[in-house]
Amino acid sequence: MLQMIMPRLGWRWPLALSSIPSFVELLLFVFTVVSPRYLCAMGRASDACDILKKIAVVNKAQLPPRKLVSSQLTKELHSPGKNKISSVKSSFSSLLVLSSPALRRNTLLI
Repeated sequence: MLQMIMPRLGWRWPLALSSIPSFVELLLFVFTVVSPRYLCAMGRASDACDILKKIAVVNKAQLPPRKLVSSQLTKELHSPGKNKISSVKSSFSSLLVLSSPALRRNTLLI
């Protein structure tokens, strides 16, 4: 169908029509909430709980009675007392993990 439209309308119209989903996504971005996992990792567990409660209300479900905790690795990486050198080393080691034999294929595909 695109081949029939292109000669009549030119290349600008299909390009403009294909950009519509991107503009819709930009409009819907305003309604997107921050990830509760990210908030918990940043030490904002109360904000994460608030978002999870809102999600539970929308889904007509109850939250399980548990405490939110983030992984120790996340706490280590975001601790304010870390110096720049160890931060750079941890970033570099994260890149090395992506090139490990177990993840190499997926990394190259992405």
